[in-house]
Amino acid sequence: MKLLTQATLEGYVPRADKSFTLRFRTSMEVDKAEAAVINSLFQSNGTLYFKSDEGLSTDEISQIDKVVLDKPNGKSQSERLRNVLYIYCKQKIGKEPTKEQFAEFYQKYTEKYIQYIKDQLEG
Repeated sequence: MKLLTQATLEGYVPRADKSFTLRFRTSMEVDKAEAAVINSLFQSNGTLYFKSDEGLSTDEISQIDKVVLDKPNGKSQSERLRNVLYIYCKQKIGKEPTKEQFAEFYQKYTEKYIQYIKDQLEG
């Protein structure tokens, strides 16, 4: 499902992981059908292409429709790995880890995996 509408970028917030939270407002009134589309897309992953003050050409729309996301299941592989390591850390220490505990655990286990892969490389 897709949504193509005029919108105004009203705000943004930088996040710790260097991503941004973006806030848009539709520039025109939204009818019931469009509202249903917006509702169905809530919290889904997609592609955002924002072009200031100009409409989209049919070629641009066609190119956008061809985009393949690197998060087909809602999370990137690195997000999935981090979440799994968090649960593993929690199980290993028997309680919710502090930020510092998890940071140390994450560093240790990702470094172990990096070294394992490096050891598999030729030459």
